Amino acid sequence: MQLAKLRYHDFYNDYEYVDPKGLINDIPSIFILKKVALTIMKLFYGRNNNLTQIGLFKEWTHRLPSHYVYCLDYVVSRVNTDIRSISFIDNHAALSLVDLVLANYNDLPNVDSISVDQEERLFKAYMYCVQRWNDKQEDGIKEISKEESPAEYMLCSQFFLKEGLAFRDSSLQIVKSIYFFEFCEKEEVFAEYLRLFLNEVNVDSWRSYLKGILSLYGIHLFSTYLDRGVLLNVDEQWGDNIDFIDSLTLDVDNYRSTEDLLMLREFPLIKVDPGVYLILSMIYFVDKLYQGIQFDFARVLVKNKAEFKGNVIKSKPAFFEIFGREAEQFLFYKALERCFESTNCVKIRGDRFSQQGVDGGPDYYIRRHKTIFIFEFKNTYVASQYKLSTDINTIKDSILSKFCYDDGKKKVGVPQIVRVVKKLSNSEFNREDLDTYNLEGINVYPILVYVDPSLDTPGVNHLLNYEFNKRVQSENIGPSIMIKDLTLININSFIEFQDLFYRKVVRLDENIDNYIKMGRKSINIYTKYASFSDHLPVSVSNKKFNTYAVRDFIVKHLYKDVN
Repeated sequence: MQLAKLRYHDFYNDYEYVDPKGLINDIPSIFILKKVALTIMKLFYGRNNNLTQIGLFKEWTHRLPSHYVYCLDYVVSRVNTDIRSISFIDNHAALSLVDLVLANYNDLPNVDSISVDQEERLFKAYMYCVQRWNDKQEDGIKEISKEESPAEYMLCSQFFLKEGLAFRDSSLQIVKSIYFFEFCEKEEVFAEYLRLFLNEVNVDSWRSYLKGILSLYGIHLFSTYLDRGVLLNVDEQWGDNIDFIDSLTLDVDNYRSTEDLLMLREFPLIKVDPGVYLILSMIYFVDKLYQGIQFDFARVLVKNKAEFKGNVIKSKPAFFEIFGREAEQFLFYKALERCFESTNCVKIRGDRFSQQGVDGGPDYYIRRHKTIFIFEFKNTYVASQYKLSTDINTIKDSILSKFCYDDGKKKVGVPQIVRVVKKLSNSEFNREDLDTYNLEGINVYPILVYVDPSLDTPGVNHLLNYEFNKRVQSENIGPSIMIKDLTLININSFIEFQDLFYRKVVRLDENIDNYIKMGRKSINIYTKYASFSDHLPVSVSNKKFNTYAVRDFIVKHLYKDVN
């Protein structure tokens, strides 16, 4: 499937010398930002299909001359079995327009409407951003043959887009936050951090703090599409908790434009009036819910000169390093234990392997009869400048350096999993204090669990599975066990579908088997190289799924007493 993209050249012939700043300098910046933000939100919550794209185009051009519609009709006429999707609104191109406005921000008073001439110039500025992004994408993939290297083609063309277009469920971010605060309550050092934090934000409990945040995100969590807006109204009841929102709010006077839109990622809000904030990007805003709490927490610890193992935490990055190491405890373990709580099987956490003197054990081990799951958890992200690259070698190197690293001494990601599989095949885990099993006929499912949404991109699993199988073959692991292909799973999949796993409506091994089979037999490259986390929702769509299970979890943990 290919996209029929609307391009600048479909409407204008002056791309080489047009000044995009001059097109918008007399239009109130706040007006443009509100219009683009609302468009982005409609794309975020609406179905990104041809009807949505055509509808958004008509919203932008309904007052403009008729030749604009004729151009659209021409593109629509090209939509056939080879080109089935239209692209007018592109999330990155829209954010590029936001970037252009912020870099040239004016203080003109906001208005309810602008002139037809201004609307036409605004449309032209957006199409300029579309063309610039299209050119960059096409320059990166022109050397890749979709027929000869379909996985690389998918990876190169969609690596950045996957992160920018994938829907984010804010409820999952709240669940992660609950996991974090529950962990703080139980761990001595973090319990002291939590006490400092609650004193600083002036609330009686972390539940009260999360309820305050939920009051902001709640309209996007519990309401219908038509109820959602791009403005947040923060009233006085927030009090000291306004620090959370301010930590996500952009300082327009100090805005710096970068290719990777770094400042927009870090600060997805802008203050437009006292107590009123505009959501510049709903995707980045949802992403920052969980991250924003971390920043708020880190800010308090740095301010209060909190210590970790006798050393003062002097900066936010210093805390994030500590936080990242502990994520395995409060996020990964909690998610898996909930999913497999009711399953009659052997479950061994990674810390238990260490306690029993086993070096190089898995992060989590589950055995049910003749099936063994080996989990490796990676709480790390590919840097944004690599996500933005459209050079396939740069993209592959950035992924491999994070998730497939082996310098002979340190093994990270895929090499770690291979080492675990080898130890398993050598019966190093076959002990009374761990698990006793007969290796003959064992099916081993190696799984890498990640947090970075860009790894949902089609082709990533294919790339790392190739590296996995290459290393497995070089280790000459005995034939008594059946080693399945490596499967990458987003931690959000375990959180979102915990109800199905818990009730045993869905079995992980069956879904992985189907996923592997689909990858080998499908002739559609979007299906063949899809991520497991994109495959799973389709696979379970016909199951009796409590769609409110995650929200029920939130209500139970925030609004009722929890023992």
